[in-house]
Amino acid sequence: EGELNGIVRRFSPDGGLVFYGEYRDNVPYGEVCSYDEWGGMVCGVVDKKGELTGREISYIYPDRKHALTGLFREGRLVRAVPSIVREFNNETNCYQCKTADEMTITYDPSTKLRISKSPKQPDHYEQYYVCVRTSLIPGAGEGLFAKRTLSPNQVISFYNGIRVSHDVVNKRSWLENANTISLDEEIVIDVPVEYNQIETYCASLAHKANHSPHPNSYYDRFIHPRFGRIKCIRAMREILPREEVTVDYGYIHVNTENEIDLPEWYTQTVKGN
Repeated sequence: EGELNGIVRRFSPDGGLVFYGEYRDNVPYGEVCSYDEWGGMVCGVVDKKGELTGREISYIYPDRKHALTGLFREGRLVRAVPSIVREFNNETNCYQCKTADEMTITYDPSTKLRISKSPKQPDHYEQYYVCVRTSLIPGAGEGLFAKRTLSPNQVISFYNGIRVSHDVVNKRSWLENANTISLDEEIVIDVPVEYNQIETYCASLAHKANHSPHPNSYYDRFIHPRFGRIKCIRAMREILPREEVTVDYGYIHVNTENEIDLPEWYTQTVKGN
């Protein structure tokens, strides 16, 4: 078991690439890339400790076209600006980014009380691919639509919100739970009613996707550079421009009497299909 020197590729137990770059004397050196399991990556020149810390570090989104470039500390965003990846080599992971917007993005995970420090600050990856319009589904209000062709399994949109417990959600009515999604066994992501309109909240848009018994997309987990651990929406198949993005809500709600409780519109949809 000698020291690591030279080009190193590290893989997760399931075979996914988690690191690419050079090591010298068992420490990452020079320009390296660190990958998360959901498709994002953090790239840049490491500091003397081998950490992705500095003012020219980039988080590159899964499409390898959009990025956030700026100050990162040990691989975590501190503050950055949206940028566009002009060149990206999949074999060497060499890349070049060009600033796309002077809007400063900071690390902004939600809490049980605060959805975002900047609720009207959009995600430049998300706004490139989707937008909110009047839904084609009768009575559904607004919906999420593709702005350009989306590929199968592509990340489409992000689902951020305040973080509440399942117990809190289960004690509320469906009217209060219109925009909730389970993150894990403990946490539910919730976009409260007062943030339901894009005029008050547009930092993420996945809560605008409507239910369909024949969806073209599905929910997945994601690690977002700004929001941290959240949910996202991925395409199940190719989605064409101006096509509405739909998902299967898969509602399961247990009320305080330990009974299955579902909204009337959802029950009728299930019966009709």
